[in-house]
Amino acid sequence: LAAVLMTLKTSEDALPPASQAAREAMDRSRSQLEGALREIRKAIVDLRPSALDDLGLASAVRWFANEHLRPLGIKVTFEISGDEQRATGAAATAIFRIVQEALSNVARHSGARRAGITLDFGASAVVTVIEDDGTGFDPEGFRQPQESGRGLGLLGMRERAELFGGDVEIESGAGQGTSVRVRIPYA
Repeated sequence: LAAVLMTLKTSEDALPPASQAAREAMDRSRSQLEGALREIRKAIVDLRPSALDDLGLASAVRWFANEHLRPLGIKVTFEISGDEQRATGAAATAIFRIVQEALSNVARHSGARRAGITLDFGASAVVTVIEDDGTGFDPEGFRQPQESGRGLGLLGMRERAELFGGDVEIESGAGQGTSVRVRIPYA
């Protein structure tokens, strides 16, 4: 994409001065490409932020929440207990991805004003709870993904947890907010 941006700029510079419509079209194309490049870079960082390796799971979760919820005006609180050093490798990545999906759902669907994240690094497992004060929903209605694709994220969270011998419990109801509890044993 960066190379295409440079080619567009070179092509735009080569246009005769009277080609205003072509210049405007190339300018729009360049703006769209710049936006796509920003989104791709953001997606790459979101997939596995360096904070997960550099600072640990709790810091990576805090970073993701601050990047994705606070700009929407959602107040985020954190509660962390236990020895974080126990959550490493693939288990830490799985927990991060599940939290990432849960927080993305809060941002996209909940209409929440507040969210709370708890990470409890217990003796044999990490228990993570993500709660919000949003509109809520009927979790039973999303046991299977809908044709529109809604519910795929919830299914993915459950499947990822099960791969590590864990589980995901979702409590919600119309007007009651949502609580997602994730338990993943240490690998």
